Amino acid sequence: MSQLTPKEEADRWMRQGEADMKTAKTLFEAKDFAACSFQAQQAAEKALKALLYSKGRKPFGHSLVGLLAEVVKEGFPEPNQDVREATNSLDEHYTSSRYPDAFESQIPAEHNTETIAKQALECAQLLLHYSGENTP
Repeated sequence: MSQLTPKEEADRWMRQGEADMKTAKTLFEAKDFAACSFQAQQAAEKALKALLYSKGRKPFGHSLVGLLAEVVKEGFPEPNQDVREATNSLDEHYTSSRYPDAFESQIPAEHNTETIAKQALECAQLLLHYSGENTP
């Protein structure tokens, strides 16, 4: 089995991030707002990891704030405030959009509204754009 170059591996991760974004949009249209929010977070996570893979790194973890900090340490352009805020906003969806104990009395399917899911999609789109612009 051949080993992929960092660019090839980064491309795989970015393509999967784009596929996750497509899934998030489909879930939004189906009014499955909790699942949409999670898929939006996943799309952003994979896009940021693509940047790190392009530098030969093997990123670990799910914190978008942490991944973005690693991206900047690797010499990628400093993200604007909107991108930074998007990572903060999306980070909560990794857990809270899936687990009933994330809320005192609701489940994610009851908590995540159309407004919350729409914001998650917008945040993910910002991070996909940032990553796409900076992919070598």
